[in-house]
Amino acid sequence: MKAKSVHAIEISAGSVKIAAFRIQKKKLPVLTFLFTEAYDSKPKMEEALCRGAAAVAEKNAVYATSVWAATMMTRKVVMKLDDSEDIHQTLNLEAEKFVPFPINECLVDGYVIRELENGNQADVMFIASKKDLITERCELLKRSGIRLGYMDVHPVALANLYAQIEPQHAAEPFAIVHLGDVPGSVKGEENFASVCYEGKPAVIRDLGGKLSEPEVGDAQWRYVVTQVANAVSFFENSMKLKVASFRVTGESKTCEEFIKRYKEHAGSDFSRWSALQSLQYQDQSLSEKAVAQETAVTVLTSILARRLFE
Repeated sequence: MKAKSVHAIEISAGSVKIAAFRIQKKKLPVLTFLFTEAYDSKPKMEEALCRGAAAVAEKNAVYATSVWAATMMTRKVVMKLDDSEDIHQTLNLEAEKFVPFPINECLVDGYVIRELENGNQADVMFIASKKDLITERCELLKRSGIRLGYMDVHPVALANLYAQIEPQHAAEPFAIVHLGDVPGSVKGEENFASVCYEGKPAVIRDLGGKLSEPEVGDAQWRYVVTQVANAVSFFENSMKLKVASFRVTGESKTCEEFIKRYKEHAGSDFSRWSALQSLQYQDQSLSEKAVAQETAVTVLTSILARRLFE
């Protein structure tokens, strides 16, 4: 039996957020509950998690979450497809060629971006993370009485959500940039870009941090726009496809500055996009609270809800 609700938890630098959604068939989930609490130390973070879990009305709730860190490795590779082999075994072998730390110290996952014309090869994205990052998060949630059912990587969740909400634009390749505080970030502010094919990132680039600080200079901005432009160029050259749309999401002032600078650098027009304006809410107060918090947990949950329960 499929669940009728799903819960998501976001732990970012300085705050804990828990959201609950009611699942609707072939529609976006409806936000029914949102808990937010700030913290300034690890013990207080755990206390906030416990209070948030206690505030959830549903007993035995299962949670989804997302993690992201600059130390995660992402790479698009061409792999042979063999029906007799598990793709994850092949991913581990591929990861050994690129991951800069022992393979037994990391977790590797991935997905097929597209099958190639010759029929026995595919473009594949693999994602590698140090085990301790994932283990620490899982143990933290367990200590807080939170039962974790699913963990994703934020660039993948965000790209898939855009494809769900904007299918008319996601039918063609698109670039999506996130600037600001990211759920699951180990540093607080994380900035990344994804260039996507059929709703799945084919290129992911970490863009560094601290873009929201007043003293950020031209050199840092040049690095960011160059990284995004290079990601777009790499996608178009390797996939033999043109990127049709450009979206940026995150903190308002930072996004506007990026749009201006990218236009000057590469000539392409990025436009603002916010999933918060497209989601459904049980009542107006929840809508106002979610938007005021600029919480990405709603973004995360809506895509995870579909993956888990549809």
